[in-house]
Amino acid sequence: MGQEPMPNQDHTPDFWTSVANMFKTAGNAYSNVILDPFNEPFPENNVWDSTQGWLCWRDGGNACRPWLWYTAAGMQSLVTTIRNTGATNIILLGGLSYSNSLKQWVAYKPVDPLNNLVAAVHIYPDTICSNVNCYDTVIKPVAAQYPVLISEIGQKDCGTNFVNALMDWCDTNAIGYMGWTWNTWDCGGGPSLISNYDGTPTNFGSALKTRFASFAGATLSTVVTSTSIAYATISSSAASSGPSSATTGAPPSGGSLYVYHDGLTSSFQDWSFADPSSYSLSSTTMVFPGTTMSISWTPNNWEALSFQCRTGGCIDTRTYTRIEFYIVGAGGSSGQQIVFNFIRYDGSNSHMIGQQMNVPVSGSWQKVSFDFSSWGFTTADGMWIKANSANPQQAVYIDEIVLTAPNTATGSLTTSSPAASVASSSANAAATFTTSMSSTNTTIMMSSSSTSVRPASTTTASTPSSISSAPRPSIGFSQLSLFMLYSTTSICMLLAISS
Repeated sequence: MGQEPMPNQDHTPDFWTSVANMFKTAGNAYSNVILDPFNEPFPENNVWDSTQGWLCWRDGGNACRPWLWYTAAGMQSLVTTIRNTGATNIILLGGLSYSNSLKQWVAYKPVDPLNNLVAAVHIYPDTICSNVNCYDTVIKPVAAQYPVLISEIGQKDCGTNFVNALMDWCDTNAIGYMGWTWNTWDCGGGPSLISNYDGTPTNFGSALKTRFASFAGATLSTVVTSTSIAYATISSSAASSGPSSATTGAPPSGGSLYVYHDGLTSSFQDWSFADPSSYSLSSTTMVFPGTTMSISWTPNNWEALSFQCRTGGCIDTRTYTRIEFYIVGAGGSSGQQIVFNFIRYDGSNSHMIGQQMNVPVSGSWQKVSFDFSSWGFTTADGMWIKANSANPQQAVYIDEIVLTAPNTATGSLTTSSPAASVASSSANAAATFTTSMSSTNTTIMMSSSSTSVRPASTTTASTPSSISSAPRPSIGFSQLSLFMLYSTTSICMLLAISS
């Protein structure tokens, strides 16, 4: 029996009256049960976004005519039904197109006297909203106003590249997610978390299990109340060894601001416009010695990694004058280069500011460092890292991105390559400077007017030692709060679903 596009008016309200009375929070042990009135609605012939589709979703009845052959119950009717029982439970509402679209969720969300609604979205590689651009332009604006839960993620090939990239984005933006499904399919029929009902995970399942385990030891603040959901705050450093752990953006010492250290720091967010399968913010394939993760990226023409300040203008040349990072190429010393720019966000688009630097890539870790104090801007909102060629590119790995104050020593580099070639160019410089190096301890120093190669500092970098979450709105889910509810057997997080 297949699923219908919308809940029916004949039976669904009665069903939810019964369920809500059973699980309502007042004087009951089920205060943490989240109610999902209808799984994956797809009104108006599965349209991803239309005014009529959203009207049907909210109002049901005549708003669903003529294409629906029965009288539908809208989400407003079901929210009202649940609240009329006295239930104060959180209500989860998925949008259009099998819960993949939140395009007009805020505009058409039902009225809830408790304002205790969560926007649900399901994301798979073959759904329309399955890329960073959609996450940033559709999901993130909803999350700025209401809690968002990606209540289904998965890969039908049981791979991990798509879900890891999606989880990285969620972690950066404090959005919860859950894997689907607890079935022993062969991965051709669906995204299976397990290969055996004893809990043996598939590759996809292992990716989620590892991610969930990385938050073990974190201490959470109060997560659920009867009328709102508070963001969790991490007070333990135990999560620092796990994938995509948020690290503090506060200067660790000497006036430095980390952009990336074993994960994107809490001062920055991922606004990359690139195929999610082409990059990861939690790669363990090649990492700089002393770290556990790096950024892996296979550059493509017209795509870029973009890391933007959570608070506008956090890159201030009155405080920071130099940026440093480590880079290595998977393809060896092939003359490959990437392009680095600072950017400013005008409210709708990001624009390059200052100068452009061409950064060489070789087969061994190199420290790139350049002074931007004379680039002609006072503040920047983030940075772009792009391919400098339309030709196919080899994968590169980037680690330990840090902004430093004048005269701040931040690290050392040892390269195993006996020789390498270094080049830098500036959009405003009169010439391109090229030199060679053979030292085993090498730092690449770049500025707008000169390039030099000199022995690296032997000072060990000061790195963040604690973890904290960035300030959050007063209502919302953090990914951590959802995980702790999801993985704690004593608390029932979900579900009561009709479909």
